[in-house]
Amino acid sequence: MHSSFTCVNTNAILNTQLNGKDMSNKTYYKTTFTITVLSEGPYTYSDLESLRHDVEDGDCIGKIETNSSDPLTAEQMRAALLDAGNDGTFFNLDQACCDPQ
Repeated sequence: MHSSFTCVNTNAILNTQLNGKDMSNKTYYKTTFTITVLSEGPYTYSDLESLRHDVEDGDCIGKIETNSSDPLTAEQMRAALLDAGNDGTFFNLDQACCDPQ
């Protein structure tokens, strides 16, 4: 079974407004992983902690591969946050930071 997960991470290059700094020039990263689970029967994913337990301490074997790690602008990161179910403000990004004036 293959499961794809996306981890959204940041890496500052420099400077939306946080303590007076312009965060819209910051570089963010979207990293996508594929997790392969080997088991004696069909594997049903429930949550990351259960998956970790199953492949580290349970009856399954797991393999994690990084598929991509792509740089994102502030606007792209806000869209990715919204797509992931966040309100878009996790990295201090709000609509004002990402919409053209």
